[in-house]
Amino acid sequence: MINNMISIPVHEKTEVVIDQIINYKFFCPNCGIVLHISKGFDYKNSFHNEKEFMFILATFENVFVNPEHFDTNFADIVHTHISNFEYISKIVDFEYFSLASSNDLFVRNMPEIKNCDVNFDYTIKVFRLPNWVYYNHALKDKYLHDILSYFGGTISDIKNSQIEGSSYKKEIFQEIARVINKFYRYKEVVHQERIIYPREEVYYQTVAYNLNKEFINKKSNYTFVAWNHHELFPTLQEIHDIANGRVSGKYSVKRVLRNINDPVRFTIGNFIGNYRTQTLETIKIRLEKVYRNFFNAVSSRRRIFIGSKENLRYIAELFKIKTTETFIEYQLDDKNQIRTDIIISNMNNNCDALFVICSRFYPVIADILIQNGFRENIDFIDGYLLMG
Repeated sequence: MINNMISIPVHEKTEVVIDQIINYKFFCPNCGIVLHISKGFDYKNSFHNEKEFMFILATFENVFVNPEHFDTNFADIVHTHISNFEYISKIVDFEYFSLASSNDLFVRNMPEIKNCDVNFDYTIKVFRLPNWVYYNHALKDKYLHDILSYFGGTISDIKNSQIEGSSYKKEIFQEIARVINKFYRYKEVVHQERIIYPREEVYYQTVAYNLNKEFINKKSNYTFVAWNHHELFPTLQEIHDIANGRVSGKYSVKRVLRNINDPVRFTIGNFIGNYRTQTLETIKIRLEKVYRNFFNAVSSRRRIFIGSKENLRYIAELFKIKTTETFIEYQLDDKNQIRTDIIISNMNNNCDALFVICSRFYPVIADILIQNGFRENIDFIDGYLLMG
């Protein structure tokens, strides 16, 4: 029996989905994964077509693909996790059903879940009622009121929380799904009739609370979300703190950009974990294809390439970049701290392509550049990519 079956709705970037699966299997090797692939999945801007993607997914143990495909947009994906649960319950046995997102990653070995009925935290400040940003949407949701009426509950019985890293005993989520389906039949509801807000942040939690207010609740989603940061991106320091066990009860992080060469994704796969090579070998994509597609798509965007001198020279020659090319080596100041002011100065002076020669300190440089607003401009050119 699988201890933890993790549900993930995905909608783009086949290569990133593959990387996430490998990440989960590295840090949580005995988990199961059930994917809901959006009806409108973006294969056009992915490394693989649908046939290739399905072939690769079939090579993973205990990774299951839900044959039901819903449209997924911003907010209101409550039905995708229920669909995943209904599908996976018919084909494999498991103890706990956990909810995840397509832009989270583990950074620490996840133990088996034991001795709890439900596991979510509705005391997080950003979710406290009535200050939750979607509180008024919830109050106007007739389906939520129907659920409350079923339990004889009132507005005070509405509970909400982030869903990432929340877990439920299989039998409890089965009852949660039954109640939600009774009053919120997604397939039968005309889109215009729905109030669009993240129902997944309130439906599961409200039903669980009203089923039994005495449920054993550890009150700690295992996923860390940086609610106090702009756009919810955790810093590398926060990620390393979680990876080193300095944040109790946290094992994964969100948000990580859905970009295979995102510096945070690179750091997690290459420095915190040790699976980056496996990702690139599984993707089976060569550097030339990755970057030729990249330059064709966003040739006007200024870039910061960080890597060894050999790899950076290779990139410059391969693509015959005709923009301003600046090669600089990282420097240390008089306190032995890495200087990034030269990088930032060049970028602020509209340097089109900046090549930073660096064989060490990737995470530190990345964190400083991200803090200075250059997250979207960074690409790591690591040896693994050249071998890809």
